Amino acid sequence: MRKKLVFCLLILSVSAYSQLLWRINGKNTRTTSYLLGTNALIPAKALDSITGVYRAFNKCNVVVSAYSSYSVDAESELKRAAVLPFQKSIKDYLADSSYIMVDKELKKTIKFGLKEMALLHPAMIRQIYLAELFGLATNIADDAQTDSYFQRVASVKGVKVIGLQDYSMYIAGLFDPAKIQFYADKLVLDVTLRDSYKSLFVDLLRAYQSDNLVKTSEAAKVIDNLLAFEQTKKPLTENEMVKLSDLLNTNSCFFTIDVQKLAGENGVIEQLRKAGYEVKPYRK
Repeated sequence: MRKKLVFCLLILSVSAYSQLLWRINGKNTRTTSYLLGTNALIPAKALDSITGVYRAFNKCNVVVSAYSSYSVDAESELKRAAVLPFQKSIKDYLADSSYIMVDKELKKTIKFGLKEMALLHPAMIRQIYLAELFGLATNIADDAQTDSYFQRVASVKGVKVIGLQDYSMYIAGLFDPAKIQFYADKLVLDVTLRDSYKSLFVDLLRAYQSDNLVKTSEAAKVIDNLLAFEQTKKPLTENEMVKLSDLLNTNSCFFTIDVQKLAGENGVIEQLRKAGYEVKPYRK
């Protein structure tokens, strides 16, 4: 009997976070808000497999994300930060043999090489390369990812987009001049792991298209560990929770958050529940 009980509890703990789209009610909310698990690598076309996601989005008047990145100022800031400082070139950070290897792979995968991207921070080159490699591996190409798609649509429709964190600080950390060599070395490693990434990208997409939060989070974690992404998957801070609560209590929000920050006992779902909100799976 005890074994059956433990087994049932395990099943319940997994199924409790089985899907990617959630609705938020309760506490001081006036309307329903929605919460979607996303990933920076997965193309927006994968959203077609999430039942009700577009319908939920169209009910909301505010899009809330970790960062607000779709604005003229944000795009200008990104372009400035992604350029190497001090008139340096990517060639200054790669050994000749590594330069040749990476250049050959980039030409094969994205159709242009290091000469055309010589002035870009290697962190930006990695993002471009990995996004294209994901498309090749999964046969799904898109110019937006699940984590940015709704911001893009909102900016076109005139819907307000609010970031919980400071985008300038995020950009400064990602393109920190002190980390140029670190990301240059990681770019070389990315190229050597090409086939491994392609297999893992297929697993990640399948997990997302199955609308399974736990599987998607686990697949994303494996990839992030290989990529050595320094983006933290920590719970929302107290200040971020206060900001989010204010938004939920006064708006119908469509909240997008990385899948790895969403589930688990310290994830955003449980943070919201502990704060007094009712967070339930979106009814399919």
